[in-house]
Amino acid sequence: LTISARSGRGEGTTDIYYPLLMLPTQCWGLDPLFWSNMKLTAQDIHRLDLHPSKKGFSILGHPISRAEIVGTVVEISLKHNRITLSVDDGTGVVNCTRFSDEAGGISSTFKKINLGDLVRLHGTLATYRMQTEIRICAIHLEKNLNTLTVHWLESLHMFRKAYSKPSKVQNEFEERQRKGDHKSSKCEM
Repeated sequence: LTISARSGRGEGTTDIYYPLLMLPTQCWGLDPLFWSNMKLTAQDIHRLDLHPSKKGFSILGHPISRAEIVGTVVEISLKHNRITLSVDDGTGVVNCTRFSDEAGGISSTFKKINLGDLVRLHGTLATYRMQTEIRICAIHLEKNLNTLTVHWLESLHMFRKAYSKPSKVQNEFEERQRKGDHKSSKCEM
């Protein structure tokens, strides 16, 4: 189902794909966006749909597991086994957590981070205390202040060109469901 509507992400209208059916969890890996670090804003992360199985998230029918966000560190919380950064990108604040390594320490990269630093984070999406957060896999300090604006533009571009379009897997799954194919719950594409 494709609807022309105001997307809430900029001016004008855009065609947004709303899936009729959610892919079964065993088929998620077939959607190429599942394995990508999706460029998202804090607002996007807070709007993600939690799959009924509580095993993952989706955005407009695309199952996702990883995200990239750029923002300013507004809070640093150190606990005995983890560090949590609250990152503000101008659309909201997202908590980003890194657990300590086996030696019980936090990597040297995290020791260089201060309040007000502009950072780029890559990580997996998770839920903690009913809030969606990012479990940090990689973090980079950004020196160029234009990085945040570029990230917003890239996020908007990807939303219009990829995230709002159905994947081939989703199309085939919905077609099988319409035909009443009993194999539709399997990932035989």
